[in-house]
Amino acid sequence: MTISLISNALLLLSLCAFHWFVIIKWPHGERAGQIASGLLFGAAAIAAMHWSVNYKPGIIFDARTVVLSLAGLFGGPLTAGIAGISASIYRIYLGGGGYPVGVATILASILIGLLFKDMLASALPNIRVLTLFVFGLIVQLVSIGLFSFLSVSYVDDILLTLATPFLVTLTLCTVVMGVFLREIEKSRFTDQLIEESEQRFESLFDSAAVALLEEDLSVVVRKLDELRASGVTDLQAHLDANPGLVSELINAVKITKANKYATDLFMAPSAVALIGSIEKYFGPGAREIFVERLHAYWDGVSMFVRSAEFRRSDGVSLNCIISMPIPKTVEAAKRVPVSVTDITDLKNTERVLADERRKLEEIIWGTGTGTWEWNLETGATVFNERWAEIVGYSLKELEPVTLKTWESLLHPDDAKAVETALDDVISNKHEYYESTHRLRHKNGSWVWVLDRGHVLAWADDGKPLRMSGTHTDVTSLKKAEIQAQKHVQYSVALSQFQGEILLGYTHDQLMQKLAEILSKSMDSNLIWIGVPDGVQVLPIAK
Repeated sequence: MTISLISNALLLLSLCAFHWFVIIKWPHGERAGQIASGLLFGAAAIAAMHWSVNYKPGIIFDARTVVLSLAGLFGGPLTAGIAGISASIYRIYLGGGGYPVGVATILASILIGLLFKDMLASALPNIRVLTLFVFGLIVQLVSIGLFSFLSVSYVDDILLTLATPFLVTLTLCTVVMGVFLREIEKSRFTDQLIEESEQRFESLFDSAAVALLEEDLSVVVRKLDELRASGVTDLQAHLDANPGLVSELINAVKITKANKYATDLFMAPSAVALIGSIEKYFGPGAREIFVERLHAYWDGVSMFVRSAEFRRSDGVSLNCIISMPIPKTVEAAKRVPVSVTDITDLKNTERVLADERRKLEEIIWGTGTGTWEWNLETGATVFNERWAEIVGYSLKELEPVTLKTWESLLHPDDAKAVETALDDVISNKHEYYESTHRLRHKNGSWVWVLDRGHVLAWADDGKPLRMSGTHTDVTSLKKAEIQAQKHVQYSVALSQFQGEILLGYTHDQLMQKLAEILSKSMDSNLIWIGVPDGVQVLPIAK
């Protein structure tokens, strides 16, 4: 009996080892892998019956219940079915009066294993030892219960003789073998999660609506580490003393991967054409930006975001925002994700807005719209009709029109800035008065006006006597400027968020990062992100 038990123990350990190779070959539970596992567990069950304890002719006891129950628990229906059929055929082949009970024991062990598998579901890789013990105990108790159908004295020959040692031995064997199989399953599950994560990353990388590059900066990082180790403390001074070093480090940067958006952005014929050195896409000032990246690593900065100019393969300039995490080690520097957001259209819009503002200012001084005069000695004011029309009134509706009339229309939040600008002119600190502020329209809305003026006469003692100026409705222009500023803020936030996506955060962590980035970019104390859930919105980040 002792030899048989030792043989069965060695068999179970060998089964775990062979099962490990099956998992490596078919890590995703492919049908071929399930069939191979079924044949493996079936062979182990047959071997267990071969090294059995022969109590009486045709009546045998062995570790098949351990093997087959675990086949159901860790293998599933197909694996357990193949193993069960193989074991049942062999048990029938052995014959004897106990073969019906033997086959019933096989089927019961498999069914219990499948039942536990269904109950545990995704928790199987983390199944506890206590659960395995209960599982093994149930299997062996059911088996001992089936022994009552054998043609022997159940109490004397089974319960008082073989039940206790086999119940203890086989239950413990189930626990030990279950722990081995659990670790194999956990390893497979972990590898599968890693592979799925890499697949999601690749999908995100390829489909992102922003240019994504993967750079190998390992040579650059290694060189900088060598400089620090050699005693260099001032990186900029060292770069100034060795002008060729920057070019050397630029050439050491290798683009190892590029998504389709990047290919289209740089007008490269293919992603392969982008692979290699990045210097060929540098625009004016991009070299200086690269030096800033070197300083970011040198100073231990975690994230690098800058506006930079690149050029397409046809030489056309691109205004972009680059964002990338700064690697901390040489190993991490081998795969550094870099996002490049094209803001060329936005920059062009800003230039157009600047030109329009300049033209508008020139027109203002060439027209008589929105004029005002102010006698600082008497406080008397004169406004033309257009000045009143800007805020939706006629002069007659506002009469008597005084300085108080203008002050009553002024937005409270702008009053301090307007007062400061006027004081600067009145005190002769500045020659011209200029203020962009809001006035309340007749309909209750706020109108942005560009208010410009000049002191026309001074008293002998240096006090201002008279001022005049113009009011111009710049509401549309101001709204466009505010919108352009928001676009820049959104673009910066998007670039920072793209860098965070590639760091492997969970969904909740990623939403929290987005809230933090938006709060900082939009200068807001509170950013709240939620998802609709029926009639309510559930917060997921703030």
